[in-house]
Amino acid sequence: MVILPPKRFTVGKGELHNGCIGEVGRVRSPLNRGFAMIRAATLADIRRLVEIRGSVHENRLSDPNRVTISDYEWHIAYATVHVWEEDGVIKGLAAGDPRNGSIWALFVDPAYEGCGIGQALIRVACGSLVAAGHRAARLSTDPGTRAERFYLRNGWLANGRTEKGEVIFTKNL
Repeated sequence: MVILPPKRFTVGKGELHNGCIGEVGRVRSPLNRGFAMIRAATLADIRRLVEIRGSVHENRLSDPNRVTISDYEWHIAYATVHVWEEDGVIKGLAAGDPRNGSIWALFVDPAYEGCGIGQALIRVACGSLVAAGHRAARLSTDPGTRAERFYLRNGWLANGRTEKGEVIFTKNL
């Protein structure tokens, strides 16, 4: 478990959004009310994980049955699904797949986007891939999305397209 102290983010014009507005024109992480933690998900968390994954505005599953409860159970048991929890509420999740070095999930509840949760979770998920022996990570996402811009900003390299047209990203770990 990682306990994270409160932290503030400075912002430029037009970046105050999503309920993260702090005093004097600064964006605050939602954890400014106390402490947040990144912890391993448990089976009891699956309902909330499914809810977050289904609530995102981009990169929605065209077939929600494509990711099953069994998939969550497997990742919780063998891969570690990391969750950002604050005040007893899970606000985001991330998981790397140790079988192939891919990022299986990175999702943040839309009410908390833009507050640094995704940044923290992707680092932890990549760390779990390193611990599993991988030297590079892989993922795919829809082109022209905030997710694509997020990965490019964070040093991921576009490396082709999937059969469905998603951008394939890789990153050396």
